[in-house]
Amino acid sequence: MKTNVNPNYTIDKLRPESDEELDSGPIVVLNLLKLKTDSEELLDEYLEYAYGVISGWGAVGMEPVYAGKFGELVAGGIGDWDYMLLVHYPNRRTFFDMMVSEEYAAIHSGRQNSMKMAILWISDPIISFRTPTREYTGGPWQEKFDKMMAK
Repeated sequence: MKTNVNPNYTIDKLRPESDEELDSGPIVVLNLLKLKTDSEELLDEYLEYAYGVISGWGAVGMEPVYAGKFGELVAGGIGDWDYMLLVHYPNRRTFFDMMVSEEYAAIHSGRQNSMKMAILWISDPIISFRTPTREYTGGPWQEKFDKMMAK
C-alpha cells in the first residue's frame, strides 16, 4: 500500500533503509492541521481517527505529547493552520510501520475526509527532554476522547 505524503514522495520512498536509522532513537512528529471547514463534525471525524491511532499504537510507544489550537501569531509565518500536535514515537520504525499498516489504512479516511491540508514533520531530539512536572487537564479534545473511551 502506498500512502501519499506529498506529491513527490510516498512513505516507502521516505522510509530509511538501514536498521540503524530506523532504530536510532526517539522522534517527535510535528503535525500541522487545517480542517476543510470550521465544522464540529469534521473535527469529530478527525478526533475519531486520532483516537484510533492512539488506541492502536499507544502500546508500542506512540504518545501524543501536546495538542493545541493556534492563537496569536507573534512573529514569522508558516501558513494558516488550525491545530498542531506533537507526537512521540520510540523510533522511526514504529512511525513508518504504522503508516503502512493495514490497521492504519482502515482508519486513515477519517484524516483524509476532515483535513484540507496537513504537514507531518519528523524531528530528532537535540536536547534532553522529559514530561513536564506540571500537568494540564481538560480541554475540548480531551472531553471528546473521554467520551470515546467510555463507549
